[in-house]
Amino acid sequence: MPAIDAAVHPLDGEQGENEIRGRLERLASLGARSAELAHELRNALAVLETSLHLVRKTLQKSEDYARVERQLSRMAEQIHTGQALVREALDEVRAQRPERAEVDLRVLVLEVAAGVPRPEHVALDVEVAAESVAVDARLIRQLLLNLLRNAVEALSSRDQGRVRVVARRRDDNLLILVEDDGPGIAEDVAPRLFQAFNTSKANGTGLGLAVCRRIAEAHGGTIRARRASPHGTTMEVLIPVD
Repeated sequence: MPAIDAAVHPLDGEQGENEIRGRLERLASLGARSAELAHELRNALAVLETSLHLVRKTLQKSEDYARVERQLSRMAEQIHTGQALVREALDEVRAQRPERAEVDLRVLVLEVAAGVPRPEHVALDVEVAAESVAVDARLIRQLLLNLLRNAVEALSSRDQGRVRVVARRRDDNLLILVEDDGPGIAEDVAPRLFQAFNTSKANGTGLGLAVCRRIAEAHGGTIRARRASPHGTTMEVLIPVD
């Protein structure tokens, strides 16, 4: 994908320093308030999840349970979606340094792949080497989860589709590929693909890929998107592991 040049207009002297300081203070304040709101929302969702569990447990002995189970399941699904969005928001506003440890790459990738919901018409292929790599397993798990969710969502409007995940060593790096044969990246979205709050989804937050970039860069690595042939998208992550 071609690089995008950003125009930079330098500010000179004391006025410039004050302006920069003011911007940094506003960003810090916004980040702190965003973290507070996300924390409050997470607590509210936890209460809803507990209450829903109790309602389900009570209604299971009732004749009405079969009639309302579908609605209860939809409520649970939306709560889990909200919790995932809160986790993404918190990961984006707080700086985190990777805590590297040796992990079994095959186990990590298969666990994430098994936990991603997908419709029956979307096939998932996983090609992962059985080897050990030194990464922050929690962060890499989040990165993989975000990329796989995006790939599955890209195929939601198609009758059939395929997602492919590849994870292996390439020289001194961990290579992760997540490919889909969906419609591909829109031209107007591509230049801002990894920017926070950039999204073409009706209900999206635009945080998923921004979090992926932060995780890759925190490990000293890179992430990029390529157009697949004849159509679709390939996300490539390279992370130094030696």
